[in-house]
Amino acid sequence: MDNVSQRISDINELLQEEEDELSLFRENLDKSNQLTQNMVGILTSFENRLKLLEETITPVHQETVNLQKLQTNIERSLVAFDDVLRHHLAVKNLDQTIKNGPGDELKQYLEHMDQILEAKKFFEESNPSSPEMNKANNIFDAGKRKLEQYFQLLLSSHSHPTPPVRLLQVLESTDDIVDDGDAVTVEQLPEKVVSDLADVARWLKEKGGSVKVVDIYYVTRATVMKKGIEELKDHLAKKSGGSGSAFVSRRIGKLKEPLQRKASLLRGGKKPAPKPTSFEPGHRKQGSLVSDTNKDDQVDPEMDCFLCCTTGLLRLMQTEVSLLTAIITEEHQSKALSKIVETPLDIVMRLGDGIVQTARRAVSKHDYSAVHGILPTLRYLHSVEKDFDETLQGTSEVIRGRFPQLISALEGIGAKALDEFFDFVKNDSDKANMPKDGTVHELTSNSINFLESLNEYIDTVASMLLQNAEMSYQARQDPDAYKRKVATYLNDVLGALGLNLVQKTKTYSDQYLGEVFLLNNYNYILKSMQRSGLINLVQLHNPDIERNYDDIIKEQKEKYIKSWNKVLNHILEGYHPNAARPAVSDQAKMKDKERHQIKEKFKGFNTDFEELYKTQKSYAIADPRLREFIREDNKAHIIPQYTKFWNRYIQTQFTKNTDKYIKYTPDQIKSMMDKFFDMTA
Repeated sequence: MDNVSQRISDINELLQEEEDELSLFRENLDKSNQLTQNMVGILTSFENRLKLLEETITPVHQETVNLQKLQTNIERSLVAFDDVLRHHLAVKNLDQTIKNGPGDELKQYLEHMDQILEAKKFFEESNPSSPEMNKANNIFDAGKRKLEQYFQLLLSSHSHPTPPVRLLQVLESTDDIVDDGDAVTVEQLPEKVVSDLADVARWLKEKGGSVKVVDIYYVTRATVMKKGIEELKDHLAKKSGGSGSAFVSRRIGKLKEPLQRKASLLRGGKKPAPKPTSFEPGHRKQGSLVSDTNKDDQVDPEMDCFLCCTTGLLRLMQTEVSLLTAIITEEHQSKALSKIVETPLDIVMRLGDGIVQTARRAVSKHDYSAVHGILPTLRYLHSVEKDFDETLQGTSEVIRGRFPQLISALEGIGAKALDEFFDFVKNDSDKANMPKDGTVHELTSNSINFLESLNEYIDTVASMLLQNAEMSYQARQDPDAYKRKVATYLNDVLGALGLNLVQKTKTYSDQYLGEVFLLNNYNYILKSMQRSGLINLVQLHNPDIERNYDDIIKEQKEKYIKSWNKVLNHILEGYHPNAARPAVSDQAKMKDKERHQIKEKFKGFNTDFEELYKTQKSYAIADPRLREFIREDNKAHIIPQYTKFWNRYIQTQFTKNTDKYIKYTPDQIKSMMDKFFDMTA
């Protein structure tokens, strides 16, 4: 019971606490409502005030915006008016200035022209039919003409042909073979002039719509380059063999007059009369192929002029390309360069055509010495062909084709000369001028000299031989392909020469003179090729060529030694290995027939030896070593046998007149054999 009462008491207390809290909450709620009402009143008052402010400010703002628009319109109007006024003033105030030309103030003049151009565009858009439009057009056109005139005057006044002497100095200083100090260059236009010309050309192209200056440029520069080449050509003609020769000599080697004379026999016409030539005693050589070798080297004036003009033109064109690039816009450079170089190139190519025609006439007359002029020329042209092609890059096909066409023409003539030279060596039937002493034939010495002259120009000769020949790309990349082609040609010529020489020996009535003739010629061919190094080139085609010639020479020696058989027969029969040698004690019993046989043997030996001595003294062996070898071989072949024969019968009383039959001792025979091949002995 007590517990229930206690429980009820506790609940009542809790209930009272909750009521107290609820009363407090209501009191706070009333305060909050009061505050809310106060805040709503304040906000309502603020809103009313803002609305009143807006109603007051909005008309002022609108008025300000209107004033700003009016100000902007006024400013735009002023700018437009100033622009219109500027264009009108430009037309009015710059009229005389434009007509007076640039003078010394090009930059300012171009600025004035920009103003006229702007005015012209303005009037075209605003009022195309206005008087100001016409005036602006007239001023602008007058300004363009003045700029073109200024361009022409400036270019002409500073464009001068390079003097021949200076151009030759340029060639000397740019020669990679010699270095004499600082390089001399072709005089160009001053930097300020180049800059002004470039500004004018660019302005006229970009703003004036005119490319007339391109024509002005190439006409002026073409005239200058043409005059420079003509003056160089005239200078070289007056100083023939002088001024340009030093450069040409270093670049291609001197063209020797003797080299041209070496081919005199190879000219299909009448042969020159033999000239006396100094040789070692007992040796005579016909012809003039190796004569006058001590004469001063001479440079072919025509060749000198052509090559100097060719190189001079190349240097001038290279300078012109540099100048052209700086002045003329890119799209017009190729056309301008084509026009500039057309006439100067034609002048130089005509010089080259002259060389072509000269060579063609020479070849048509079977004068194969023309090759000697073509080879150094072609080698030099090949060396500068790449420079020409790079310099003329972008020009017309006709212009770029001139130089390769000239090279092709020279190669064609050279190839024809080489072919005809081979045919000549193969078919030369002249037997009227055979050397009476069996020495080296003119055809041999001339042919070897000709072939040796090719050795220095292997690549050039190969280009001739390959002109019409098909050759794969891979084959052309072979570094020895060109050498092998030349080696094949040399081998063919040597083969033809050998066959011709064999045919020529048939003209000799003396068989052994023919053998000496072949021995001399084959030995000369081999020794000449060994000395000059030509043998190394021929071996690319025929590795056994040297051994083959050695075998042939050995064979000719064996054939020649048979000339002693007739002499040897007398003494060999007198001392046959199986013959019984009569004893001294039996000499008195020697029969008349035996004495007669011994007399006939000595008589026959003496007669045949004297005849051989007389005949072979007139033979000539030009090579001292070969001559001495043949002499020693002869003595080794005869002296031992004669000594045995002589010793056998010197004490035999086969005759009362011993001196009549035993005319020569072995030493005398030996001494006489030392005089073989020596007419002066």
